[in-house]
Amino acid sequence: MKPATDGCKMVMAPGLLTELDPSGSRFMFLRWDHLFFDFTSEGRVLGMWRIDAHRSALDILYYDESETPDYWQIFFDGKETMIWVKEKEGLRVMFNRLYAFPQ
Repeated sequence: MKPATDGCKMVMAPGLLTELDPSGSRFMFLRWDHLFFDFTSEGRVLGMWRIDAHRSALDILYYDESETPDYWQIFFDGKETMIWVKEKEGLRVMFNRLYAFPQ
């Protein structure tokens, strides 16, 4: 199996995790070419990601027009954990790096 060097699994507070990932199977694959795949129990959503050049901000733009663009502050805790934060909404989402796609 080829490693998924940019795949990440959501790790959140239990209530928020149940709301955003009820099946516990959601993960994202962030590609080097700024495309992302958001895998959920309903299927996958495609889009583009971009990190701002002057501040620690992440833009998530979905190809599906029914989804609105998403804007997050982004932080890293070492090489294994990525943290997305929306202060106004009180959201903090942590992603752990995966080295292989989940089964």
